[in-house]
Amino acid sequence: MLPDSIIYIPLQPKLDSPSRTSEFGKFCRELAAAERSDATLAKLATELTQDISNPSVHQKDKEALTFLVLKSVILDLVNQGWQLLFNNSKPGLSYPLLPDNSKELVRKRHSFDLRAQLATKSVQNFILNMENSGVFSLMRDGKELAEALRLNPSQAIEPYLQFAEGNHRCEQTGLRLMDIWRYFRYTWVNAYRSTPGRSMRILVRDRAAANHPVIGIASLGNTVIQQTVRDNWIGWNVETFLKNFDCPSNLAQWCSKTLGERLSDVYQEDLKQEGLYSEIEGQKPTSSTIDKLKRASQKSMETYHQTPEESETLRRTERSGADWIKRARTHLYKSKRCAKLASLLSIRKTLQEEPISDVAEISKRVRTAINQLLRIVKAEHVGENMMDITTCGAIAPYNHLLGGKLVSMLVCSPEVAEHYKAKYAQNERIIASSMKGAPVTREAHLVLLTTTSLYEVGASQYNRVKIPANAFGQEIAYQKLGLTEGFGTFHLSQETLALLELLIDASDGRVVSVFGEGPSPLLRKIREALSLAGLPSHTILNHKSRRIIYGIPLAENFRAVLTGLEQQPIYTQERNSSMLTPVGCTGEIADYWRSRWFTNRIKNPRVLEEVVRHTGLCHGARVQAVSEIRQQVSRAQLSLPI
Repeated sequence: MLPDSIIYIPLQPKLDSPSRTSEFGKFCRELAAAERSDATLAKLATELTQDISNPSVHQKDKEALTFLVLKSVILDLVNQGWQLLFNNSKPGLSYPLLPDNSKELVRKRHSFDLRAQLATKSVQNFILNMENSGVFSLMRDGKELAEALRLNPSQAIEPYLQFAEGNHRCEQTGLRLMDIWRYFRYTWVNAYRSTPGRSMRILVRDRAAANHPVIGIASLGNTVIQQTVRDNWIGWNVETFLKNFDCPSNLAQWCSKTLGERLSDVYQEDLKQEGLYSEIEGQKPTSSTIDKLKRASQKSMETYHQTPEESETLRRTERSGADWIKRARTHLYKSKRCAKLASLLSIRKTLQEEPISDVAEISKRVRTAINQLLRIVKAEHVGENMMDITTCGAIAPYNHLLGGKLVSMLVCSPEVAEHYKAKYAQNERIIASSMKGAPVTREAHLVLLTTTSLYEVGASQYNRVKIPANAFGQEIAYQKLGLTEGFGTFHLSQETLALLELLIDASDGRVVSVFGEGPSPLLRKIREALSLAGLPSHTILNHKSRRIIYGIPLAENFRAVLTGLEQQPIYTQERNSSMLTPVGCTGEIADYWRSRWFTNRIKNPRVLEEVVRHTGLCHGARVQAVSEIRQQVSRAQLSLPI
């Protein structure tokens, strides 16, 4: 029996063949007996790699795939510090015991995936091509920088922003800006993965030196849909939201206006023809109408799951200028339209039956209805007015000069919000247009940035980062909101993720990456595939490496915009005609960084000693040498002794 202090998670694999079940037990016993022996782990990993290359895997043999998924997931977890235990001869897992100072452990966990990525042939070829094409000229020589700092520190560094878009090229080197960004991203602790949806990649360049070397990089991407700590801080819960109203008529007016606008955003012609909906039912909804729409939604989704060719058609037409009515009439969007109408009509029915007469005395039923309406508003604004800082930091030698804090400040510049507006203002929103059956464009106002630290403990480059009001008109600060819950996939290898996707295909899984089908297709695929193999998906995806959540408001009224109370953001620098241009604001932020962080930093002689070290082939901004990467190609060499 295991002691009570150990959290034992039993493994109950879904294997039909008794021989497979026996073989799985043998694998677990051998792995448990290894006691983190590098030799045994290497042997098991090599055998797994050979099994994965077996043709039967690519023929989508479900039993063989399930067995490989089980082995691959468990080997990943053991490499990440999990324990493989036996209780009454039955194998199970136990969470790793994380020390208080787990920063190094988190680094090792991330390096597992990073080294595997750097070992792939396509990445190696990209790195070699960039180095042969002159990327070294974008790394500032440490000796030259140190000398410039000694002679005239105020002019040694002149930062500016450059947006890496499309095929735009560097004027100094001719390299694609996207490729420059990607090269330096490979020097990060964690692996680089592109994500669907909105994205902005930013280079911070130095005008003070030849070729305008890269100071650091940043990127913005879609923010997560659900994050309780952040949502409560914004006001996306009914208790906080109701505090905005002291008059019941104002609250009723907001509800009525919001409901009307959302109903008009749903294509209804086919539903009217089928007798599922009418204008009268929309104004005075009944339980019968709501139930009809719910049944129609469920039936359309079932049909969609039985029509794989429809998802491929939807994927091909994810572009501006599409036939939006045709997309709206697909089974997927018909299901979504019926579900949304049912939800909106249910809210309207509740509010008609229990009119709001006192904000302080609202019934539980009405609170629930308002909360549902608020969630609909949130779903729109989280995809329009917010972005997550997914990459942010400096490269050598600027990282020794607190360049990470500089990059953190510069992503908050009005220049970034202006570029976001220019990039996305005229874009036809795919989901909204497909729901309405007509092109939908919205003003792209970026009012809030969010991000998380890489570690829960230890210093973060975001600590104490703020821009005072006198820099360009309003104070901007990285505000700590709380901690994430510690869920994700970074602790699973790319081989494992690929096997999980193959298992979904072999099982006729219907989780596909169609924009609009639902949040996080990757995560849904992983959850379903783990369950298909008999593994506890919720437990396995809870890696317990929590991170600090930060919120960075860019507009004074960001909460009002995000909750639908106001349409236009208030940016202080736009209200005052005497304020600087967005590019000028970037310069003001850089000046503040110099006075707040940089000036004191360079007084430390040890800092300059570190800067000088970055020269030639030993430069810290260089991606790990390909010759070293090639020694790690085998997954057998990717174990991480703790």
